[in-house]
Amino acid sequence: MTDLSERFPFPPETAGSDSLPVLILHEDRESYIRALRMLANTFYGQPEAATLRPLPWRFDELTSESWGRRALADAERAQIVIVAASATGPLSEDTRRWIAEALALRRGQSTAVVALGEGDDAADTPCRSHVRQIAIAAGLDFIEGDWPLLTTGR
Repeated sequence: MTDLSERFPFPPETAGSDSLPVLILHEDRESYIRALRMLANTFYGQPEAATLRPLPWRFDELTSESWGRRALADAERAQIVIVAASATGPLSEDTRRWIAEALALRRGQSTAVVALGEGDDAADTPCRSHVRQIAIAAGLDFIEGDWPLLTTGR
């Protein structure tokens, strides 16, 4: 069972319309923490940092019918999508299918997609390769490694 403080790390008042929703799809606690650190490092000192609203979902929750629907609702409003894996192997077929469905919901909207792997985040892991293909197919911006390196699907 997921701890509610981990699922909703910010107080409810940050959930207003001026918040910046960030969907964090993660394999485990370590990959979730890595995604949060990347966000903190990226937005450190920026005004947007105060409005970031992480929306975390574990990969295994995405394939549950009820949790998967709730996660899709979060995906519809997310302006940033981070996929954080711990394993160096490929994502499961079910997880890839869910990510494709979720990113398709963002087609035509301003959305940045990032994939983080274990260890060297500059490496082109199977996870990063799959997420890049899905993001570009959906017409979204894929962030290569560091934020300034962008591969656009538009």
